[in-house]
Amino acid sequence: MATSRQADLGIAKGLILDSLVVVDSTEVTRILASTASSIPSTAQKCRLAVDLIGLPVGARPNYLYPVFQFDARRHKIHDVVRHANRRLYVDADPYGAASWWLTASDMLDGNSPLEDLESGQLTEIAVDNLIDHARHGM
Repeated sequence: MATSRQADLGIAKGLILDSLVVVDSTEVTRILASTASSIPSTAQKCRLAVDLIGLPVGARPNYLYPVFQFDARRHKIHDVVRHANRRLYVDADPYGAASWWLTASDMLDGNSPLEDLESGQLTEIAVDNLIDHARHGM
């Protein structure tokens, strides 16, 4: 039973990774135009600050970062993404948080938070309402 659950989790993680465009820590540093001397430190610092979803891959693990989190033109993390990631406790369950971004909601007229982010419609109030609804079943 436990190996079946592990296999199911592996499949779910693979589906999430397949649904998102992701980059490694080197690319995170490039996007954020960091001057950090240690390339992984920029991504790791943001991940540990619970600003970014870092999806662990492999036994080591290495981390992959969904691209939607970045405003590449301004070299920063989208403010609403940072807000949502902190409310989602992405450090405790990065794949669960990534799944939240991909899941359609009636509260967003059938869109996912990611779709509303990409269309410029996602607000911190909408994020709070979605997360509070999920946690409290309102």
